[in-house]
Amino acid sequence: MSMRVKQILTSVVLAITVGVIGTGKIMAHADDDYNHAIATMPHGLPIKGYFDIPSFANSVVPNSAMTADSPTDNTQAVQITNAANQVGSIWADRSKYYFDFTKNQQATMWMYFGNKGSTAAGDGMAFVIQNDSRGEQAIATNGTSSAPSVGQTLGTWGYATTKAGESEKDVASHAIQNSWALEFDTFTNNQIPTSATNVPSSFDFQVSSMGSQPHISANYPAQASTYLTMSMDKFSYTRMDHGLDSALYGGPLIKTPLSDGHWHHVTIDYKAPTDGSTTGQMTYTINDRQPADGAAQTMRSTTTKFDYSKLKDPDTTGTHAANTAMWGFTGSTGTNWENNLVVFEQMPGLVNASATAKVYDRSELDGSGQPIEVPAGQNVYGGDLLRLDYNLSYDTGRVDWDDINAAVRIPNNVTVTSGKIAYANGKTETVDMNNLSGQNLTFKLGQLLNKSNQTAKISLYGKADNPATTTTVDTQASTFSGPNAIVTANTPVFKIVHSAVDFGLKVTSATDVTLGSTTATPTITGTVTLKGSGKTSTGFTLHPNLNGTDLKTTTFAASKNSDGSYTGTFSYQLPSDAGLTSGKNTLTLTATDDATGYTSTDGTVNLSVGKLDWGVVNTGSSFKDTELTGTGQIIGRNSDWRVEVNNQTGTNWKMTAALTKPFTDTDKPGDLAGKLIYKSSANADPITMSAAAVEIADQTSNPGSGTLDVSQDWGANSGMLLSVSGAATAGTYQGQITWTLENAE
Repeated sequence: MSMRVKQILTSVVLAITVGVIGTGKIMAHADDDYNHAIATMPHGLPIKGYFDIPSFANSVVPNSAMTADSPTDNTQAVQITNAANQVGSIWADRSKYYFDFTKNQQATMWMYFGNKGSTAAGDGMAFVIQNDSRGEQAIATNGTSSAPSVGQTLGTWGYATTKAGESEKDVASHAIQNSWALEFDTFTNNQIPTSATNVPSSFDFQVSSMGSQPHISANYPAQASTYLTMSMDKFSYTRMDHGLDSALYGGPLIKTPLSDGHWHHVTIDYKAPTDGSTTGQMTYTINDRQPADGAAQTMRSTTTKFDYSKLKDPDTTGTHAANTAMWGFTGSTGTNWENNLVVFEQMPGLVNASATAKVYDRSELDGSGQPIEVPAGQNVYGGDLLRLDYNLSYDTGRVDWDDINAAVRIPNNVTVTSGKIAYANGKTETVDMNNLSGQNLTFKLGQLLNKSNQTAKISLYGKADNPATTTTVDTQASTFSGPNAIVTANTPVFKIVHSAVDFGLKVTSATDVTLGSTTATPTITGTVTLKGSGKTSTGFTLHPNLNGTDLKTTTFAASKNSDGSYTGTFSYQLPSDAGLTSGKNTLTLTATDDATGYTSTDGTVNLSVGKLDWGVVNTGSSFKDTELTGTGQIIGRNSDWRVEVNNQTGTNWKMTAALTKPFTDTDKPGDLAGKLIYKSSANADPITMSAAAVEIADQTSNPGSGTLDVSQDWGANSGMLLSVSGAATAGTYQGQITWTLENAE
């Protein structure tokens, strides 16, 4: 029989469009800068379900906003503009993610403004909080119709027309009403009017007087006081108040490069009033973190007053919560344009969280015996015991901060070996170190944070390496992210000073100890030897650490030797409340020299709580009664076989068996014409049992704790079987099997 295979090659064309949440659809404008922005997109939140991208009502001008997906994870960005003469907006769902003026709120995000520099880019974006009666349809209009306005309005500010006698109030009427906006303006609008019918792009005349630069500033778009009508050469123009009455770099205005091809981190922090008024404070900060790794950097920040009475909600039906507003982003372009994108990390009121990172030198103790914090610029010695603390805090929020994944970047020249997490509710857990790769450690927190469990303290235990020369350890950023909030913590910069001493610790008692209970108090002995310190040793301090938790230190004497070195012996008794757990425990012992602070090598003791012993082992197991046929045959077991191992310690073990008495007839002299065999599986080759031990079972990889019946996996054609030859004679035969259980650590 033959078969012919026909191969058909078809050409498949894949068309990709980017859909807008709403009724419109816009094709993504892909250029090298856009591709760069997507390729370098920082880690952020998915925005589906949080935001709406509306179609503008009664307008032929489409909303240019659209979503963009990260190529590496579930991060989503919103792209506000990507071509000339566009306007876009995106709004958080007000029913769930509103801005509450009576509570502290924070928004953190990454923003991208293209790569066109300070003269070719335009026009920028604005973070807007608003109670416009149009809701999600709110957008700045061009003054002659309801069409959205492009260019200098950024989709939120008022629009100046050529109408005779136009007032500042008229300009403000074209803005998003009942709003506050923080603008990220990439184009300085300082055009001079050339005729009575010319509407100049002139909002930034006040800024241009100090140099034409991109800038960040805040004001109320619908307030007439935000605008000022000016005259120049018989023609009028309108400029916007940027708050330049304060110092150039200290007031509400921030002048900074924006369209430079980099993502910029922005933090917007609102502090609600506490004096019964409607005026709080809004602090906005840019470039507080590096886009590549999230590490802290020199930032620009300023604080301004925020009067939420100017954002009065026009909704008289009571469908909105009092003293709240919706928030989102708008943006626009004119003749100049840029790719404007936003990646969100924290949203106002959803989850306001924070994190800090600190380093402690466990080899240097304060007067109460606690490790000393290592501040920025501080020195530690090579080999010093360190603890890295990452403190997570759920500050406020309307939902839980759950499903928190940690991506910890361990500082260079620091080695960590264990860790634990302590929560505000008193619960603790061990950090899973299996995903430690180089200096990167990833793990998931076992509990969520909320109002009743507000903090999680992650402590990682390790020690400083000992580089050949003094080495600066740079700051490292670690990220803690859930589906509704992402925070970053940065370790301080410190130095490791090379230690030229030879300082060793040796445990002289047993290093593998089995204990009967979790309150056992074994005694561990050992010695230390210190050479080359160059100073007189006054004594040593022993630092015990059980399962990643530091225990109370103890001191012991130092004796000087003839060669100038120092030795000491210790006898350490583990306290009954040390925190032993059933199964495996690891006790790590390290010493420090009291005079110099030098740290010894580690000594490790494995403590197993419980016992490794037999469970039920039947002493009268038997084989099936068999009728001899004159030919060889295999005889199976009866159901009375049971060989259990009770592993309370969780330690590794193996079990062997030996035929210590051959099968003999119980009624008359004579041995069985056959042999006892063992088959590990039905298809395995049989092993003839003898006085030599044969391994029957082992648990040498993650054995766990509990009872295991080794014989339960034996089938009809595996396990212990009896092979008799055709020469066997009838009789009752009995032999003896000796089982041996060994600790295989």
